[in-house]
Amino acid sequence: MARPKLTIYLDAVSPFGYLAFYTIYNSALFKQCDVKYVPILLGGVMKACNNTPPLRIKNKDKFINKDRLRWAKSFNIPISETTPEGFPTNTVSVRLIPISFSPVAALAPPWRFHPPPKPHAVTDPPSQTQRALAALELASPDKLGAAFAEVYKAYWVEGKPVEKPEVFGPALERAVGKELAKKAVDALGSAEAKSQLSKNTDKALADGAFGMPWYMATNAKGETEGFFGFDHLGQVIEHLGLERGDSLRSML
Repeated sequence: MARPKLTIYLDAVSPFGYLAFYTIYNSALFKQCDVKYVPILLGGVMKACNNTPPLRIKNKDKFINKDRLRWAKSFNIPISETTPEGFPTNTVSVRLIPISFSPVAALAPPWRFHPPPKPHAVTDPPSQTQRALAALELASPDKLGAAFAEVYKAYWVEGKPVEKPEVFGPALERAVGKELAKKAVDALGSAEAKSQLSKNTDKALADGAFGMPWYMATNAKGETEGFFGFDHLGQVIEHLGLERGDSLRSML
């Protein structure tokens, strides 16, 4: 019988993506299945689905910050009490796009932006984090788990501006070593890295994603289903047929 498989789509900007990643990456429970970590653009998914970002919804913007801390406490996940510097950040490099389709605009409160009539370069703040991760995926996909672990730690635990090369560069180096990290950073502006990130985001949308975390879970019977949210991780485990044991039973 085939091993269960789990794909999780990730963007460093998402706090609940971090919570899901941390649990999956560090729990022995998920050693029972093959896990694939896929970098995407959350802002692109949100815009494609006409999904209103939580930070632009009255009252929900305050609630989700409390909610992430509650979940982190329940699962003993390290996380900063305050949001990271510059949050929400744009995790794609500067490019020429209309502001209405900007990943930053998709994540930030509406009062931060005054859309101009013409396309312009998004520079608030420029980031290349997700492209670097996409470049790493092309070079060494088996290293993505370790890379996401360090990137998430820098952003959601240490509160550093992960969109800056001086932050995500060293994070990648700690995860995969100097040589491979340099290769990924050097390639982040390449057509291949851009195409990979775009393809990943399109695949997430095709798989039904409308936010993050989004999972695609295939059990030993070959049955595949999509799931959304950190709070639905228990359903993911149930579908995959994983033996929970006692450690996560009460929380999931």
